[in-house]
Amino acid sequence: YKNPELVQKINTQMVAIKINGDRQRELRERYRITSWPTDVYLTPSGKELYRTTSPQDAAVYAQLVDRVALQ
Repeated sequence: YKNPELVQKINTQMVAIKINGDRQRELRERYRITSWPTDVYLTPSGKELYRTTSPQDAAVYAQLVDRVALQ
């Protein structure tokens, strides 16, 4: 995203990691990624909290980050 507020929100509430599904097949399979872009929100121990296709609208994405961060 190019929206600086959204980027700051993500960086302060989460640890964002981007994987290359072709090169990192083990992670793609482990987290059942079958389409791009897919967001998988995990706890530090690896428990899945939420999964979605990345919202295109920055405001919608910011709301999602806030909801997931509260879990």
